[in-house]
Amino acid sequence: MSFQAETSKIAQAPCVLRRESFGCVIYRRAGNDYIPCDNEALAILLACKDRPVEEAYQELAPTVSKVSFDQFVQLCQAVGIIHEGRFDGYILDNSFVNVKNHLSAPTKVHLQLTRYCNLKCPYCWAEAGQPQDRELTLRELDELFAQFCQMGVFNLEIGGGEPLGRKDFPDVVALANSYGIVVNVATNATLATKALEEKLEPLKIDTFRISLEAGSEKIYDNVRGVRSYRKAMRGLAHLRRACPQAKFIFHCTLYKDNYSEIPSIVKKAEELKVDKLLFSTALPVGRGALNPRLLLSAEETRKSCEIIQSISQSNPLKIEVANLTPPKRPLRRAFEGFGCECGRTSIHISSNGGVYPSGLMSCFPAWKAGDVRQSKFFEIWNNSPVLKKWRSVASNRRCKNCSKFNFCRGGCRTRAFILTKDLQERDPFCLLPPEEGV
Repeated sequence: MSFQAETSKIAQAPCVLRRESFGCVIYRRAGNDYIPCDNEALAILLACKDRPVEEAYQELAPTVSKVSFDQFVQLCQAVGIIHEGRFDGYILDNSFVNVKNHLSAPTKVHLQLTRYCNLKCPYCWAEAGQPQDRELTLRELDELFAQFCQMGVFNLEIGGGEPLGRKDFPDVVALANSYGIVVNVATNATLATKALEEKLEPLKIDTFRISLEAGSEKIYDNVRGVRSYRKAMRGLAHLRRACPQAKFIFHCTLYKDNYSEIPSIVKKAEELKVDKLLFSTALPVGRGALNPRLLLSAEETRKSCEIIQSISQSNPLKIEVANLTPPKRPLRRAFEGFGCECGRTSIHISSNGGVYPSGLMSCFPAWKAGDVRQSKFFEIWNNSPVLKKWRSVASNRRCKNCSKFNFCRGGCRTRAFILTKDLQERDPFCLLPPEEGV
């Protein structure tokens, strides 16, 4: 089978299985989710690929109990992984790396489509404004998306800068769709026009994450420029008409001039009936480093989190703090060791092709893991010395002895590095008392 034919088959398969050190992960297209499975489950799925369920069990009977087999098969049938008695999916022939501290391929890629932006927020980590030199072309993105498909990477978050400012944005989405890749878009929405609405109508975009830095027009425009609020609201309406099935999230970056706006922002999100409201905090990188007076103190950050959590308890709207440490609910990790998801199950690719553990880490040239123009993405992901260093960092004593460690793992490594210059330190935004775990 040719590369193109095989890629097309993978892109259209209802499920895609790729092997991992613990067994496998299955991408389920209907739910746009990844399901981790252990080695016993992997053996059952492989046995059910070429023969009916009844025959498959006869092969596995010496090592798998009938009860376990039947329960797993019933679960797979319920979610559409096994259909009419067979595993209904494509099994990747992936040369997976038998390591436990990261997946053989990410489950999500953050792609900075361009550094161009029509706004100039004073805390912008990317220092967005003008495009970078030699940003990835549509042809180069085609080759990159084909690699994603072959590796079983089907979740792409497109951001910037402002991705809608790139003229070929609809073509990029269409290209990703052709490889079975689900697209999520991070945007300020101000450039969404009627013309763009018409171009996006035939495309599949799962989620729009729209930045909303204030609940009132006056404060929003003070941050982003005169009439930018009205443009954002018109843009939101265009995007909703273009993609009525998409989910809409408001994302607010908190800093000195807007953190008192939290109740107003929640009210606006309720009024516009978005699916979720997400808060994060500006950090001293990019323009944030040039405007330190705008950044919240540790106490202000803690107070903001407490206000948000208090509001969320009595509000039907889904309200979250990004990378909350420790998380409100235990997180299921598909890797072992100290650290967060960045560089282990997710990755950032800058608009000029640079690969970094996270978007914020692209502000530090020493953390560049590779360049997709010079190396295959698989080789960068699995063999980059930079990513190996990132993934091998040891836990600090305080985190290791903490009762939350098994599902927190020390919190966000990017924040730890930016705020302490030490990748091994605990997340400075940790909400637990400083003496916890000592």
